[in-house]
Amino acid sequence: MPLENGCKKPDDCALKDCYDFLPRHHIFQLYRGGQKIVQLLNEGIHSLKDIPEDFKLTEKQKIQRECAIKKKAHVHKEKLKHFLRTLKYPLYFLDFETFSTAVPKFDWLKAWSQVPFQYSLHVVKKEGDKPGHFEFLYSKNGDPREEFISELRKVLGSRGSIVVYNQSFEINRLKELGEIFPSFKHDIEKFISRIVDLLIVFRDFMYYHPDQEGSASIKDVLPALTGKGYEGMAIGDGGTASVKFYKMAYGNLNKEEKNKIYNDLLKYCGLDTMAEIMILEKLKELIIK
Repeated sequence: MPLENGCKKPDDCALKDCYDFLPRHHIFQLYRGGQKIVQLLNEGIHSLKDIPEDFKLTEKQKIQRECAIKKKAHVHKEKLKHFLRTLKYPLYFLDFETFSTAVPKFDWLKAWSQVPFQYSLHVVKKEGDKPGHFEFLYSKNGDPREEFISELRKVLGSRGSIVVYNQSFEINRLKELGEIFPSFKHDIEKFISRIVDLLIVFRDFMYYHPDQEGSASIKDVLPALTGKGYEGMAIGDGGTASVKFYKMAYGNLNKEEKNKIYNDLLKYCGLDTMAEIMILEKLKELIIK
């Protein structure tokens, strides 16, 4: 049956068994593939490497096809060099964790507003230095936001790039905190002006490895680029971190259970910022090869 618009009927989905026949680097990984994926499926093409050369693709999609064929990464050294030149030491590698609820739990929240409760911050003062580490994880059962931003302000310094992965998330949380706590707003605006987004490298295909499987998520980029990942972590993703924190802070767990979650959260968030450092160091190596 032709796959005109993907799954058209809930009880008769043409794609319901797709993972039974799709190869590892399959066409569903095509960046913003849309109707192209449907067209390729109808032509019996399931693998990125089998997409014909005369098939119309965007530049990013062409990179994916070439990487699948050659089984190696694409590296745009000049663009990478330009990106790396935007970084100013000391470097602050930052990651937030948040939770949200349908019914607002605190003042100045809407349904599903993000409430920051944790950060990890690795600091590299100059090229070649070992990173120092600062972290905060709310340990009471009230509103964590003011304590969160108060502690963060103490460690972000007044100069140097603040490196994040997917800046819109951190920037929006910081802006929200500035509106809620006006005494922090001036400092927050300065922090935002220093943010550099590591995601840009992978979103713009300055680097792409076929093992990313079409994703620019740090969870997929880290193992593709460095061979290291989040396997074996008790908490391995932001959604789980949110749920675990909520149970720890506002649930009825015993002390031992809370301590375990607390330590697991510190390990998870700490790995996120170490991942940023590992990724950046690998990118530096690539431009001098």
